[in-house]
Amino acid sequence: MTFACMNRSNFFSGPSSLQDFLDPSKHAPVPLVEIPEELHGVHMPGLRVFAKMMQMLPLGNVKSVPAFHMLKEAKERGRCSPNTQLVESSSGNTVFSLALLAKAFGLGDVHAFASKEVSKGKLDMLRLAGIHVTLHEEPICPNPDDPKSGIVKARRKGGEPGWLNMDQYQNAANPRGHKDVTAAQILAQLDHQIDLFAAGLGTTGTMVGTATALREARPELRTIGVVRAPNNPVPGVRTQALLSPTGFSYDKTVDYLEAVGTVDAFATSLKMIRSGMLVGPSSGFALAGLRASLLRHRRQWEDHIRQYGRLHAVFICCDLPYPYIDEYMQYLPEVYFPPVQHDMENVTFRSRVKFSPDFEISASEAFRRLYGVTPKEGQQLEAKGVSFSLQDNVEIWDFSDAKRFAEVHVPYALWKTMDDLEIEVASGHPSRTIFVFCPYGGVSLEVVSQLRAKGINAFSISGGMLSWSKADMPRIKSEFCMR
Repeated sequence: MTFACMNRSNFFSGPSSLQDFLDPSKHAPVPLVEIPEELHGVHMPGLRVFAKMMQMLPLGNVKSVPAFHMLKEAKERGRCSPNTQLVESSSGNTVFSLALLAKAFGLGDVHAFASKEVSKGKLDMLRLAGIHVTLHEEPICPNPDDPKSGIVKARRKGGEPGWLNMDQYQNAANPRGHKDVTAAQILAQLDHQIDLFAAGLGTTGTMVGTATALREARPELRTIGVVRAPNNPVPGVRTQALLSPTGFSYDKTVDYLEAVGTVDAFATSLKMIRSGMLVGPSSGFALAGLRASLLRHRRQWEDHIRQYGRLHAVFICCDLPYPYIDEYMQYLPEVYFPPVQHDMENVTFRSRVKFSPDFEISASEAFRRLYGVTPKEGQQLEAKGVSFSLQDNVEIWDFSDAKRFAEVHVPYALWKTMDDLEIEVASGHPSRTIFVFCPYGGVSLEVVSQLRAKGINAFSISGGMLSWSKADMPRIKSEFCMR
């Protein structure tokens, strides 16, 4: 396959130079990189796994492909003029790309409705791009028809004179961009020899557009749609239950669904980063989903290899890691990162904290020590409506944010903040054992290390509330469902 519009010299000049530079179809194909077995983690002779490095596009993310196509089609159809202002429900790469592309298309300002829970790194990135951000409270379980939803707010604003909403969830140019660019590149690079395609599901445009075109060339192609496990935040992707706002019939193009959690996504992308592939958590998310599905359906794929002599699998790398650095530190335990050494005097107490393996215990062991029964016995008592009490001389401290704590916490837990910690450390608790929770086990380990340094007996629950909830151990929940 050839790319007639591709700029082989990678040189852009003239009145349309910026727009040409930002047009994905006018660049050489982004790299398709085979990754070794020690990185993808599946021993299967005949399997070859390739990463499609979409984060190497000019704007550093996969969403720049549909963003360019949506703007181009809107301009060609006369839907926008030089004074048109754009509005989108997005806190990430879509509205970031639209903002930078809008200038090249001669359009006005770009506005975003973003969840108030957007990370500081992502919010700073939006402001860096000149985006006017409105933070709002999304419903716990968003409904695309709910007037409180950012999707509805953006559509309503986009219908006003002088405004335009690209509506990434319904705009057919979203998947069409991937059909024209992403799929065409993969087919050319592998000479059509592709058997399996995996991508994370957010708007589902990447999966629908790419898989549709790949399947036209390779009808026997199989696809893996990777969704976020419930209660596990990963930027840019959704749980299966939250895919309803999309209008692209992803279920017609996805053969297998695989759910991936927060720690697996971030840890896998961290391993890729340290192998020389600068990718963000949603890239590790896609690879983790591909790996899980290959292992789950191992017999089927081994039969495929025996029949065809190979299995070529491709997954999408979506963006770069830089906006998410704080989240890597938040979601991954301290053991993932080398300790910082200090060769100076007067280092603050917090920076001299030492970590030890005995600071952590498993969720099941914590349950036994806290309530005097096993988790299974606790579930049985809960099913019978029988309450169980907290053991003597123990306390449970939860350092989740206030909203998370209100949504779910373990029985008898006390909500604490880092400000509270300074007071508690000063007062001391020599006769009590403190069990410390946080969402994923990182903050709690830091807290325990400080308590231990002051002679206070304390334990961090490994994996935090995530591991506790995953084991379905008793917990106090609000009336709302968690995303």
